[in-house]
Amino acid sequence: MGIKVRGVSDLSEQQKFVRILRSAVADLQRGHSKEGEVFYNKMRFKERLAKARIRIPETYGYLRRYKEEDYKTFWAGIEGKDSFVYKPNHLSQGRHIYSIQIVDGQMLEPDGAIRTADFFEKTTKKILNGRHVHRGVYMEERLYCHESLREWYDSDGIADLRVYMLCDVPLYGKLRLPTKKSHGYGNTGRNATAYYVDFETMEIGETRFMSNISRTHPDTGVNLIGESMPFCQEFINASVRVAKLFKLPFHSVDMTVNEKGEVVVIEGEKIPLLRHFTKSGVIDLLQKMEDYTGTRMRGYHGMRLRR
Repeated sequence: MGIKVRGVSDLSEQQKFVRILRSAVADLQRGHSKEGEVFYNKMRFKERLAKARIRIPETYGYLRRYKEEDYKTFWAGIEGKDSFVYKPNHLSQGRHIYSIQIVDGQMLEPDGAIRTADFFEKTTKKILNGRHVHRGVYMEERLYCHESLREWYDSDGIADLRVYMLCDVPLYGKLRLPTKKSHGYGNTGRNATAYYVDFETMEIGETRFMSNISRTHPDTGVNLIGESMPFCQEFINASVRVAKLFKLPFHSVDMTVNEKGEVVVIEGEKIPLLRHFTKSGVIDLLQKMEDYTGTRMRGYHGMRLRR
């Protein structure tokens, strides 16, 4: 159809549409850099939510720069704990995130891989001596999912729901479940499996908007299409509360529900990963942006969008 996007002529049609969507989202975010920066700093994001009494994982320790004495204090934060999650304090696409259970003195990941204190010290030095030195690392409470989610996958990992938001309006939901291939982690970049959540029906359904959506879980074989999304209204309510705190035009919120049935906000992203949006998804999102903001976006970059 003759798509013309300056500088990206070698990309596939879907990649071109996603590039256009990223540019549109970035333009929509202009003027919101201060609030957006909070999303890039996970500790500041957590502090903001804590002040608003929104449930978040408890923080055990935070380290901004590596000094031996400071690291000892940081590591002492998990004394007496039987589990924790180690994270960089910046957007990492799942890299250097470790969910740990302590069993008989050993630190185990969800797939049983053993990590040591020496491993975490070396990882900390690597992160803090890199380009994200000003952001730091932290450890927090390891969450355990509610049984209504756990019955859909066979792992000790954490499932979560990513909600894509346009201002304070929930648009799309993506349920992410751990798999054996993801080693028990719920990040799709680490091979977790994803499902579309329809907020009108509050069910898991099919969609033409995203390309990485599954029907069945690869380990259990459970077909989730048509299943009711547990705690769906509570997830929606929590995402709206977060959105009203920051007033960003477009963002996402990642949440889970713990064993007690409490929705817990894990983190947010100012510009969430968009590469899995299909051509139809890009058109739908640009249309929603235009309808909501009154901004002309269907002709973005001089491109004629057709379904």
